[in-house]
Amino acid sequence: MRILPQYAVVVCLLGLIPAAHALIDRDNNQLSDVWQLRYNAAGLAQATDTDLDGFTNLQESILGTDPFDPASRFSPDLGFPATGRLRAAFPSTTGKRYIVQTSTDLVTWTPVSTINGTDSPALAEVNTTGPRVFARVVVDELDSDGDGLTDWEERAMGFDPARTFSEGLGSNPTTPTG
Repeated sequence: MRILPQYAVVVCLLGLIPAAHALIDRDNNQLSDVWQLRYNAAGLAQATDTDLDGFTNLQESILGTDPFDPASRFSPDLGFPATGRLRAAFPSTTGKRYIVQTSTDLVTWTPVSTINGTDSPALAEVNTTGPRVFARVVVDELDSDGDGLTDWEERAMGFDPARTFSEGLGSNPTTPTG
């Protein structure tokens, strides 16, 4: 936390949206089955921080990071490029959406920008003028084709997230038939 000349206090928080998460979760543990397969993470408890990086396995599953690698984590780099501005650079993952939000009371949050992940660092700037401003990044899942698999899960399995029928058989109508 850093106090700016205008006495604005800025805190960067990680927000997660688990309601839209783990669309494939046959074992009902709230962890994506595709994530568990990709990282050989079957049987991990969602509330445990297996790699001791400060993120639970549920958070790692939402972020698409490796639960066994403490270097694989969401770690924003914060800076103040000008008076009244906060700059956050953070890792982004293809198939994830990052929503930068601000608040003056930690209750009501206002979206400032939305960034789709690209597997390269994302950059966001936030206006911090006022008595106090808090900022957070909310990580959300994308499902571009509406087929019930998140874009991250489809990419992890080698499928095309823009194609409704990912297996590549048959046509690709906007609404599945049968």
